[in-house]
Amino acid sequence: MRYLMPVLLVLLVTLAGCTGEPTETPATEAAPAAGATILKLEGELWQGDRQLKAGDGITLDADFEVRSGRAMVGLEDGSTISIYPKTRLRLVSSKLLRLWLGKIWATIAPQEDSAFSIETDNAVAGVRGTRFLVERTTKRTRVAVSAGKVAVHARKTPDKEILLEAGQQSSVEGEAAASAPVKFDPTPEEKSWEEAAVAPAPAPAAAPGEPPPPKVKVDRKAFEEHEKKGEQQKKELKDAADKQKDQLKKEEQKERDSFDDKHKLQEDLEHDMKNKGSLKPKKGSLEEKSIRPKDDDMEKFLE
Repeated sequence: MRYLMPVLLVLLVTLAGCTGEPTETPATEAAPAAGATILKLEGELWQGDRQLKAGDGITLDADFEVRSGRAMVGLEDGSTISIYPKTRLRLVSSKLLRLWLGKIWATIAPQEDSAFSIETDNAVAGVRGTRFLVERTTKRTRVAVSAGKVAVHARKTPDKEILLEAGQQSSVEGEAAASAPVKFDPTPEEKSWEEAAVAPAPAPAAAPGEPPPPKVKVDRKAFEEHEKKGEQQKKELKDAADKQKDQLKKEEQKERDSFDDKHKLQEDLEHDMKNKGSLKPKKGSLEEKSIRPKDDDMEKFLE
């Protein structure tokens, strides 16, 4: 009996510990939804404290930054965003991208229901299918269109929206309204980046044991149509500019001809005056005597 008492005490203590309320196992939080996939990466891309690689997903509504090199990100609808180094942005939703600082080339697939928007802290650009550049510096936001059309307005003046066509650009400085469209003449670097933005990115290889990344479909036919329209619009703009130059040249030539005519007329008048002065008969000459009235005639005239 005395050997059974310690065993019974141990059992009682164990049972007492088990009679408490059961502890709940915390539920595992669902991973944030990925709104985009990194199609191509040459450098460093960070989201929070995570360094991402090609094939990784980018979480919605969280800032990410390309610290060096370049990156191409694919959206679910087939749109692509080519990101310059030292660029910080956030994909808020499948229809909204915020650019805090830096530069991007956006190739947006045709939008059926609503426009895709890219916002900065002082400007908004809305599109339904196009290719354009957005640059945010510490002083201004610049929007330049290569194909299609983009509606731009300052955040403070949404009623003063302007429509940019292919080959045009506009800027928003501070809280001022968007500037009037001017010609977009891309630099060699911007042209190179645009070509890279249009070229389809190779699908990144999946790591061993990981499922392959989702394929991003790019509507090449739609982009080619946009490019054709863009080229036609560029040609029309060039023809209009050439026509205006020709008109200015004609007006300048007309003014020069008018000036030359006036100058020649003045010279002719001065020449005639000199000739008249040289034809005046000298005093005492036969010509003067022939035209001077005789004294008798003068006296008769005076009478």
